[in-house]
Amino acid sequence: MAYLNKEQYAYRRESAERRNADNEVVAVEHGMTEEQAGLISDLCRLRHELHTNMDAVTRSDDLRIKAQLVVANAAIKESGLTPVPCIPTGDGDYIDIDDIDELLEIEDWPESGTDEWQEKWNEEYSRIYDELEQLNSDIEKYLAEIDRQYGTAWCPSGALRIF
Repeated sequence: MAYLNKEQYAYRRESAERRNADNEVVAVEHGMTEEQAGLISDLCRLRHELHTNMDAVTRSDDLRIKAQLVVANAAIKESGLTPVPCIPTGDGDYIDIDDIDELLEIEDWPESGTDEWQEKWNEEYSRIYDELEQLNSDIEKYLAEIDRQYGTAWCPSGALRIF
């Protein structure tokens, strides 16, 4: 896996903001309100945060990305757009994907430092990571549908991803 330096990361962030602004203009030209277009840009930012912090969110969602996605999706629904189907929209709702820190608090685990503990940790990490990858993919599918309806290009193409 390759990593970006500070300047490359700043360039990508600025480029993404320009794309969001351009997409907002196109979406409004094709019938979306300015509020709705801003909400989709917010969703894009959160999806990107999820995508780029997948390991951290798997371990512990200290950034509260999942909670922010629920709030953003509720606002999208309230604006009159169809919300992302896999994300709840109600007050007090949450995305039902664990993180390792939660599991360590609520479940009985084998004794720390044992092979059994490490095996369980690895299994749970893989399961949670896969669920978060699916969430990311579902958001991308939603964005692709928005792009199709409004002539925008919010859905990431993956062209700039470094592997």
